[in-house]
Amino acid sequence: MPSSRRVLRRAPLVLVTIPLLLTACGRGTTAAGDGDPGITDDSIMFGTTTSLSGPTSAYAPLPMGIQSCLAEVNDKGGVTMGDGKKRKVEFTMLDDAYQPSRAVQNAKKLVEQDKVFGVLNSIGTAVNGAIYPYLNEQKTPQIFISSGATKWGASPDTWPWTIGYQPAYATETAVYVEHMKQSKPGAKVAILYQNDDLGKDYLNAFKKLSQDSGLQLVGEESYETSDASVDSQVVKLLQGKPDFLLAATTPKFGAQAIKKKADLGADTVIYLNNISAGVESTLQPAGLDASKGVITAGYLKDPTDPRWSGDEGMKHYFESAKKYGKFDVTSVWGVNGYAICDTLVKVLEQTKSPTRQSFMDAVRAMDFDNPYLAPGLKVKTGAGDAFPIETLQLQEFDGKNWRMLGEPISYEGKTPKLS
Repeated sequence: MPSSRRVLRRAPLVLVTIPLLLTACGRGTTAAGDGDPGITDDSIMFGTTTSLSGPTSAYAPLPMGIQSCLAEVNDKGGVTMGDGKKRKVEFTMLDDAYQPSRAVQNAKKLVEQDKVFGVLNSIGTAVNGAIYPYLNEQKTPQIFISSGATKWGASPDTWPWTIGYQPAYATETAVYVEHMKQSKPGAKVAILYQNDDLGKDYLNAFKKLSQDSGLQLVGEESYETSDASVDSQVVKLLQGKPDFLLAATTPKFGAQAIKKKADLGADTVIYLNNISAGVESTLQPAGLDASKGVITAGYLKDPTDPRWSGDEGMKHYFESAKKYGKFDVTSVWGVNGYAICDTLVKVLEQTKSPTRQSFMDAVRAMDFDNPYLAPGLKVKTGAGDAFPIETLQLQEFDGKNWRMLGEPISYEGKTPKLS
């Protein structure tokens, strides 16, 4: 089979600003079971508030990937849940443009007007931070959040209706700290971070996890999502001649940091957080040559990497996304959407009764392989462990593809707590 670079045709990215329904079944009808909203004998409805526009619109293929995957699931008849009934899965997307205030409005609409069963894969640390108290008060599942903030898994008893998906930022930072120590003991490190809970999670994790490591923090600079550029911050950080620069950014600003570092001719090695590590969303805009040597810790198979051209999971992804999707299939965030969809389907299959509580019981007891995750990674939760993915694979960009460094690094049951 030819490499994925040769067989893929780019599909236009469609920005959607109205609810998208995969089916019309069950909307507004009487609920099944004990009366929980959003579920009938033949359908179950999820919704999301997400970044279809605004500064993090690079993530739009993620919910569109979920939508595409569920369209295929529904085309095949739906999901047979634990009560033996087959249901089609509805999915409504509302755009919040990465604005917490809009996300709150969207969450209330989804719960109070659309009567969803749960909120699936809302994107962004600040966005989720704005809506999770309301969703827990409403006892509405808020599942598989696209944010690695450690708080999503740190207090499951306090926030029983909320859970993340991707590895925690603290786990990712721990992997970087260990690799920095091994690569250059006593190295000087600078940090560029987004001035919100996302960036501060990385910053605080580095400060805590690098204690007694010998690493020297020689500079830290923040930026706002409304900023046009981070060039001035990168220039200031590189004046300290750091060996390593940890970029805790979203894709637009990660690309700027890589490009500016290359323009300045600095020898500093960039550690790029995995939410910015998409080839199509960050490295191509930065320049593939400029991106050589960038290191990240990933957990998804990259659709631009020819190593996966013969992989059964990725072959299915390409076929399904081209048929059902309306997004660029070379986007790693599309793969992320399929990974989340795969997990959702498996949870629904293990949900014993048509209630939100039974659904969350299944979410809290996951142990699944996933065809879209890097080899050796699983989706797993259990008693005292509310972090679904706790294994990461260090990777270095060689100018064309990500090259794996060593074996997967597992923190299963050991995700660092920051408080």
